[in-house]
Amino acid sequence: MLIANRNGMVVSKLDLQLFRGLVDGSITGDITAEMLNGITQIKSAGNRGIFAGTTITSIEIPTTCTAIGTYAFQNCGQLRSIVVPGTVSAIPDHMLCYCTSLTSVVLGEGITGFGTLNSGGWVFEGCTSLHEVVFPDSISNYSSYQCFQNSSVTHVTFGTGCTAINGKFFENSRYVVDVTFRGMSMAAVQGMADYPWQLNQHSGRTITFHCTDGDFTLTT
Repeated sequence: MLIANRNGMVVSKLDLQLFRGLVDGSITGDITAEMLNGITQIKSAGNRGIFAGTTITSIEIPTTCTAIGTYAFQNCGQLRSIVVPGTVSAIPDHMLCYCTSLTSVVLGEGITGFGTLNSGGWVFEGCTSLHEVVFPDSISNYSSYQCFQNSSVTHVTFGTGCTAINGKFFENSRYVVDVTFRGMSMAAVQGMADYPWQLNQHSGRTITFHCTDGDFTLTT
């Protein structure tokens, strides 16, 4: 089946049996890369994606996929882990918002940024079981905003390619206390535009920055 349609959402080359199972709820558990092999894009219509609200517990997107639409996995309340390959060029808006059981996210080397709509905001919004996110070296501009809004993320690692961070990247990220820069010195981090990117929005915490030449802290 070349195109499957669910209220306007299309997924290229989605197996008909899998598509029906996602729609009627009979497909649960793990969705492997083999099951999705051949998919080139996961598209969405407005604020609804083909996997949104389903009962999958883990998903591995195959390397045949190059693009993911907004809200693709919104409200997947049983989703615990996801693997996004580097063939996907951008992390879209609301990709994993309110996936409340999510504990593991693997973002492949090759992902270059955020988008399509509104610069990839609210990617991990409401992920209340997620504590750590490691971004690949291939991302240079972290244009996302409110990336971790109302989530439980405490530790964020930026890859060696990081050169810019949106001034509202950490807005409403109440629990982030540990930030690693794999490719920047302490002086370079403190000299970046909009530092500390709304990490000082909430008082009463100490944030530790790990840099190539040592650590420093920020007390809010």
